[in-house]
Amino acid sequence: GSAPDSFFCVCARSARRGPARTPAETASKREKGTRPLGTIRKDVSTLQRCCMVREIYENELSQLLNLYLSLHEASVPEMTEHLKTTWETIIKDKNHHIIVNEADNKIVSSCVCVIIPNLTRKVRPYAFIENVVTLKGYRGKGYATECLNYAKEIAKAENCYKMMLLTGSKEASILQFYRSAGYNSSDKTAFIQWLE
Repeated sequence: GSAPDSFFCVCARSARRGPARTPAETASKREKGTRPLGTIRKDVSTLQRCCMVREIYENELSQLLNLYLSLHEASVPEMTEHLKTTWETIIKDKNHHIIVNEADNKIVSSCVCVIIPNLTRKVRPYAFIENVVTLKGYRGKGYATECLNYAKEIAKAENCYKMMLLTGSKEASILQFYRSAGYNSSDKTAFIQWLE
C-alpha cells in the first residue's frame, strides 16, 4: 500500500535541501543510464514528494564508498574489476536496495535493505538492514531515521513479515536510536560467525 501521509511530513528540512526528484525525473535518469538501484515502486517513490531520500543511482558509487569511511572502512577501495562486477551485481538485483539521503547536494546518510525470499510465514519474505551510516556533522538530525523509514516502506510494499538488523555498537544512544526506529533486542538472540 501507499506510504502514510504522516510519513511525508518527517522531512521538515526539505525546503533547504532542494527540490525532490519526481518519479518522472527518476524515469528520465533511468533512460540516461543512471537508473536507481532495483525497481522503484509507485508507492515507494511517492516518498520523494518531500524528501531527498531515495534509492542510489548507478553513477554514485564513489560517493557511497566515501560515505562508508564514516562506517568502518579505513580507506576507499581501489576501483578493481572485482569491485565493478560487485557493483553491477548489486545494481541488477531487484531485492537489493541501497537507500541514500541527500543534503547540501551530497549523500550524507545511507542504509542497505535486502529483501530475502522465504518459504515460511505464508511464503512471505523478510528484510535485512545493513550498513546504516551518517556522515559526521550530519548526525542526530534525522537523516538515518528517514533512510530506515524508507526501507520500511520498501519492506511493506514487498509484503515482508519482519525486518532485522544487527549493530556492533554498545553505546546506549545508538541502541536507543534503533529502538526509536521500531526495532527491539528482546525477541531474538543474534549470533555471528566471522569468516576469513
